[in-house]
Amino acid sequence: MTIAIFIALPIVALTVSLMILLNPLRWPEKSIRVKMLKLTPIGTKIEDVVSIINDNDKWKMYPVRNYGYYYSGQPSRHYTELEDCVVGVKSMYVYIGEYRTIFATDVTVFYGFDEDSKLIDIAVLKEKDSL
Repeated sequence: MTIAIFIALPIVALTVSLMILLNPLRWPEKSIRVKMLKLTPIGTKIEDVVSIINDNDKWKMYPVRNYGYYYSGQPSRHYTELEDCVVGVKSMYVYIGEYRTIFATDVTVFYGFDEDSKLIDIAVLKEKDSL
């Protein structure tokens, strides 16, 4: 019985570790941001961003808004300043999915565009649902 436990525990630990490493939604916000910037680099036209997002069936894109997204200065995001600010004059957000440990964690990407409808920045937000 104790030998089975010594064999099972490392297998369970390895399985959980692989689940975390292989699921990009579980990556830190900064790492997700880097991946999304590779897909949609700064300067990408809004139409191209929309097309790239629509190519992924698992993501849900919300309509483009005629105002920027609000950044609340939380240090977990990619900004180094802790000031509140609005990013862009147009914006959109994309729900890229959820994962569960004990509670559900939703992952959303915010896109900010300038007056020429070119991407100027991306922010990633993870929100945990405790109930």
